[in-house]
Amino acid sequence: GLSIDAQDQVWTIHRQGAVEDNFKAADIKAVAAKDDEASPTTGGNQGGDDMIGQCCKVAPPVLVYDQAGNLVKSWGGKGDGYDWPDSNHGITADSKGNVWIAGNGEKDTQVLKFDGAGKFILQIGKHGVHNGSNDLENFWKPTRIFPDPAANEIYVSDGYGNRRVIVFDADTGKYKRHWGAYGAK
Repeated sequence: GLSIDAQDQVWTIHRQGAVEDNFKAADIKAVAAKDDEASPTTGGNQGGDDMIGQCCKVAPPVLVYDQAGNLVKSWGGKGDGYDWPDSNHGITADSKGNVWIAGNGEKDTQVLKFDGAGKFILQIGKHGVHNGSNDLENFWKPTRIFPDPAANEIYVSDGYGNRRVIVFDADTGKYKRHWGAYGAK
């Protein structure tokens, strides 16, 4: 995912799990195999003598760059109070400096809102729960979030699973309306 904020910073989100092992050697711990040869295992380790390499750690999911392409900040991933997506997909920086994140994994049925520093603000939807395309509380593989600052609303393209557009209040997360779902309401 990619978004540009009001300061022309470029926000990206990537999938850490898609990075090949040889590019994350400092994140992979070597464990002794039964024949006393070391074999790799992943597990989000913090580096050290027992890692299979010293080079290369996987960057956090959210990366922010200035106009010259310099990394300004990075953050993201699992944390307290929210359910991080299984498959990161969309990222949107809104006009208030907040960042919205969506995922398109099978159980990604939520949208997250953070401030620009990565502090959690709001989750709409419960991870792993969806009740069809007319569900007013949950998504199913949402792809992107589009803010409407004048109306203080967010439009969510709830596309891969529910194939609809659903609108919420940008501050409270309260449902407003939707269309394009399979049910003809």
